[in-house]
Amino acid sequence: MSEWVNACYVLLDRPVVAGRADEPVLVEDPVSHARLLEDVAAVAGVLRAQGVGAGARAIVSADGRRGVTALLAVARLGGVVGEGVLVDEDSVGELGWDEALRLGRTDPAPVADLPPSADWDGVRTAGDLAREVAALVTPLPVASLLSVLRSSLQV
Repeated sequence: MSEWVNACYVLLDRPVVAGRADEPVLVEDPVSHARLLEDVAAVAGVLRAQGVGAGARAIVSADGRRGVTALLAVARLGGVVGEGVLVDEDSVGELGWDEALRLGRTDPAPVADLPPSADWDGVRTAGDLAREVAALVTPLPVASLLSVLRSSLQV
């Protein structure tokens, strides 16, 4: 793993670059790496516009594919889950999901480069999360991926 890490890059960008763009990420929802990457970058763009960035916090209460998308968007920006911008089943901050995806695609967020030692809770680092995600084999059950992301991004 390189000196700089990001769990979203490890789970989505790296497989796309390696030619696995059309392979599914999730078991229950056959979304491809490329499509989920597009959605995550769009949601991250909206969250970035609402102030979420490295070390910033967002509340993610969505489940299923929206929960995975939101948590990976927070990870993409280097943010953490805690008090902050709300993402739930119906909205991304102040926008509905469909609107957020449309608007976010106009300015998708790039991956935030994080040093492996970056941490916001004194326990887990960006490197820890990237290593956990790198050990996962896709396609994954939604519940398994949500569990890893929630426990890793929680402060």
